[in-house]
Amino acid sequence: MGADSKQETLLADDENSAGSGEAQRSKHAKKRSSAQKAADALFIETLAIRGLTQAEISERLAAERPYRISRSQVQADLEQIKRRWLANADQAFASARARALRTLDALERAAWDLVDAPDDATGQGNARVLAVHDRRIKILGLEAPVRNEISGPEAGPIVVSLAEPGRVLDDARKSELLRRHALRVEEDAAANDET
Repeated sequence: MGADSKQETLLADDENSAGSGEAQRSKHAKKRSSAQKAADALFIETLAIRGLTQAEISERLAAERPYRISRSQVQADLEQIKRRWLANADQAFASARARALRTLDALERAAWDLVDAPDDATGQGNARVLAVHDRRIKILGLEAPVRNEISGPEAGPIVVSLAEPGRVLDDARKSELLRRHALRVEEDAAANDET
């Protein structure tokens, strides 16, 4: 079989599978070109962002293109897209951090100029240098974690009350509310036992 007859067979296979509506391609089917892959990636990305499933994306792509790609190929393309998103996010973060650090470098130089100035008797230059250092430490993530605790008045326990805010309950009212609550709990338990 010559090269021309192989090419005709491949084209005939493609036409037969496309004409019959089969989702699977022949193992000899032509692969997508780089331009087609790039266009498909953009199309797939747009539909994925809109929340379409991989199968729906495959169907939409088949309606728009003269070829089909399987759901598993859509999945592979989506994995590549996600890797690109993560790489871009990492680059954007690194770029923003580098820009912030360059800005801090300029601010630190200006703050040191203030320190060296003979009229800085108030120590503003030192305060600015320390502020720049604190900011740099935060940007670089060198600061120790801060422990935050929520407590009641004067660092005491948080008091939870059944009363309306600002209203103090006397002991008799508290006992009545607790008795009613206990009755409701018992009634609920009895109703659950009956079912």
